[in-house]
This record gives sequence, structure tokens and C-alpha cells, in this order.
Amino acid sequence: MKMTHSQAVVGIDVSSGKLDAHVHGHDQSRQVTNDAAGHRELVAWARAKRATTAVMEASGGYERDLARALRRAEFAVYVVDPKRVRHYAKAVGQLAKTDRIDARIIAEYAHSETGIDIHPGARIGDRVFIDHGTGVVIGETTQIGDDVKIY
Repeated sequence: MKMTHSQAVVGIDVSSGKLDAHVHGHDQSRQVTNDAAGHRELVAWARAKRATTAVMEASGGYERDLARALRRAEFAVYVVDPKRVRHYAKAVGQLAKTDRIDARIIAEYAHSETGIDIHPGARIGDRVFIDHGTGVVIGETTQIGDDVKIY
């Protein structure tokens, strides 16, 4: 699975009653309820962090309403196999397991799938294409216009 994202990615740990979220590259996490009000709060928080992509593990259906809410809010949404995220966590030496840590690991896993570091403060136009992005770093003061291809 290759993900593409043009801004920050939010990892979300889903359970029946709550959602723990973490935006890659930020030192902040957020916990909300897993209901319509919590979904709205999470969307607003993720937007404030300039996230445009959301990644969560399949959680027995508890993720479905959230995924719909995020898609309606025009996020790119990926529901991933929990085993892949767990294998990634073990590979990077993250053996502790809490909901907050899981959200961070999911965000890191999603970022590792692209290999592109994009600071949330970067200004990126529409229709930007990055080919072979592994190792690409786009800093805070970067400004990229519309219809740009980066090779």
C-alpha cells in the first residue's frame, strides 16, 4: 500500500467509546469520544494541525462512522491492517502499548509508507506531484505553487 499525502497525516487509534489521535511531526495528541460530536471535534483539531490525511486501523467496524465523517470533510482516509502497524511498532522498538502511543505509531507508520517529510507550515499549491519521494524534506518556509512536479 502506498499512500500519498500533501500535508500532515493524523494517526487515529479507534475503540468503541473513544478515539486517540496524533499528527505526525507534532508533539500533541488528542482524545475525543467516538460519536458524531467527537468526530466533528477531531476533524476541527486535525484541520488546525493542517492534516489532510487520516490513517486508522481496522477495528471491528468501530472505525466506519469516523472514516465516513473524515471523507465527508475531504480527508484522504486509509484503514490499515492492525498487524502491519504492530509489526512496524516492533521493528522500531516500540513495545509499550497504550492508545496514545498507538495513535503516534499509526501516524509514524503512515509517514514511513511515503518517506516524505512535509512541515505543517509549508505552503503547497494544488496538483503538486512528488515522484520517488523517499528522503524528500519540505521545510516550514517552503512555498510550492500550483501544477508542480518534483522528481
